[in-house]
Amino acid sequence: MSSQCLAPIGTAGIVLLIFGSLTIFGCTTSSSNNVARSPAGDRIQAASTAAENDNAAKPTTADDGMADRKKIEETWGIRFESLRLSAAGAILDFRYRIMNAVKAQPIVDRKNKPHLVVQATGEKLTVPSNAKVGPLRATEKFGKPKLGKVYFILFAIPGKNVKPGEKVTVVVGDFKMENLVVQ
Repeated sequence: MSSQCLAPIGTAGIVLLIFGSLTIFGCTTSSSNNVARSPAGDRIQAASTAAENDNAAKPTTADDGMADRKKIEETWGIRFESLRLSAAGAILDFRYRIMNAVKAQPIVDRKNKPHLVVQATGEKLTVPSNAKVGPLRATEKFGKPKLGKVYFILFAIPGKNVKPGEKVTVVVGDFKMENLVVQ
C-alpha cells in the first residue's frame, strides 16, 4: 500500500485503524476471553489454539529462557507472553501478563516511557503517540494493574527493518528484558 493511499486519512486515522483492529480481534483484553458460554448460558473454557501452545513452549530468550522467565516474574511481577511483528512489519507488539500487581506497577506506570533496542543494530524504537489517542500501550492511570490481565506495548518500526528471529531488549524505566526473539 503506498503512502499516497494513506495520506487522506492521516496519522490519527492510521493509529485508530491499528488500535481498532487490536480491539476487534481481542488483543487488548484480559485472558478471560478464553471463556465462552454454552447455549444454556453456562460458562465453559474454550480450548487453546495450537499457536498458543507452541508459544508457551518457546523460551523468551536465546540464553536460558525458563530461568529468565522465572527471574522476571519474581522481580517484576510480570510474565512474558509474546513479541510479534504486526501491521505488515511496521509495529512490534510486546505482550505481558500481570502476575503481581504491586511489583508490576512501575511497568504500567504512564510516567515510565518504554523503548525497545534492536540488539544487532543498536536502533532504539519508541512507542508511537497521537494527541487524540495517546501512546499505543496499555497503562493504568489510577490504582494498581489488574492481576492476570494481559497488557501490551506497541513499538513503531519506521523502516520496517526488524525481522522475525532478531533479538531485542525491552526497557521500561528500570525494567529491562533482554534477548527477546521477535516472532
